[in-house]
Amino acid sequence: MGKPSVTRAKNGPTEVTFTLANRGAGHRIPSGEFGYRKLRVAVELLDRGGRTLGQAEQAVFPGQDLSLAPWVPTPFRLRVAATGNEATERVRVVVQRVHRGRSFQYTLAEGEWPVSP
Repeated sequence: MGKPSVTRAKNGPTEVTFTLANRGAGHRIPSGEFGYRKLRVAVELLDRGGRTLGQAEQAVFPGQDLSLAPWVPTPFRLRVAATGNEATERVRVVVQRVHRGRSFQYTLAEGEWPVSP
């Protein structure tokens, strides 16, 4: 997971861009022809105390352009509408493999970075 870039608009959503790369599987993630497979890519904006100010997520299914090919950096761009007027201090990115109904979630990658003023 590449360090995210955070762009804050004055009266609009915050844009978080980053890249993900599949460095362990010899196939695209998610993959599979049988059953429900989904990759959940989520972004959270956090205040100084770690409280979530806003969040966004994107679902990636097998066969989509955003599914992660081995060793190929894939760019993501998520727009987050922050709630309240608190300053965003950190950004958290979580990547999970999810099965139907979220009955099973497995975190593949997670990171948290400070946001430059």
